[in-house]
Amino acid sequence: MSDVKDSPDIDDVPIVAETPVYIEEIAQMDEDGWVLLKKDLQEFLFRREQNENSAYQSADFAVWINDHGKRFDQFYQHLRNTDPTLLIQWKKKALDDDEMNDAEFICEWATFRDSAK
Repeated sequence: MSDVKDSPDIDDVPIVAETPVYIEEIAQMDEDGWVLLKKDLQEFLFRREQNENSAYQSADFAVWINDHGKRFDQFYQHLRNTDPTLLIQWKKKALDDDEMNDAEFICEWATFRDSAK
């Protein structure tokens, strides 16, 4: 006889499908939620550029929108149509006060922004 205790057979272990990240959150978002998400991401980028770019240090958010608003709209709409989970992930990371999480979003935005030049 074996000393192995009865353990569940591998076939008896239920398989739990992983829900794709943020799918439920995306499904529940109305247009106001998408507008708020966009505004939060824009304000985050403005604050970052305000800290790093002397042109925005004394400027307000309206100046940043004037300079980058149309291009950000294109960036945002592209991602909303192709991979909206990224927008939600980036918002959560931007709002968590951990700057180490923000690099991907900042780099993607900078690459997209600079591609128009």
